Amino acid sequence: MPHPKGKAYLVNRIDSAQIAQEVEQAKRISDVVVVAMHWGTEYETLPNESQMALAQKLADYGVHIVIGNHPHVLQPPAWVSGINGHKTLVLYSLGNFISAQGGVAKRVGGMATIDVVKRMGKERTITLKQPSFLPTFTSYQNLTQFKVLPLKQAAPVQIRNGTIQFDPIKQHMRTYMQELHFIGTE
Repeated sequence: MPHPKGKAYLVNRIDSAQIAQEVEQAKRISDVVVVAMHWGTEYETLPNESQMALAQKLADYGVHIVIGNHPHVLQPPAWVSGINGHKTLVLYSLGNFISAQGGVAKRVGGMATIDVVKRMGKERTITLKQPSFLPTFTSYQNLTQFKVLPLKQAAPVQIRNGTIQFDPIKQHMRTYMQELHFIGTE
């Protein structure tokens, strides 16, 4: 899909050379480099090969955190090791934060946290620790009164188009990262 005429500034396409250049610029002025990626295949619950390959490139470039979106469903996060040995937290897809899309899975999303530890001294280091996740559910009535709730608080009556069970979501989100902490549940 081409950019609208005269409006190439509206969106950056996935261009590895441009991404590498912009990451280098960010590294010069930032302690932590976070990249937001619009990627993946809609409604696919696992990252595809191109997402995984690009996540590897981003880790190789020295990105600390990647926050992905577009699939509209949850995809499990992962640690990806860059060629320089540092770890990148890749949140492939956090699902839909607020949505009226049909189907229960498209009304599930989540919020993630990570502790960023900066050590000063002879060498400055950044360490990412304790990745955490809070699954959420969008509740609404007649396409009004939208509420984003922690999934554990969503009543069965709010989940009309099917059932969402917390334990399978927890297991899914831990596919690549067994140490993923779930906020408010453990």
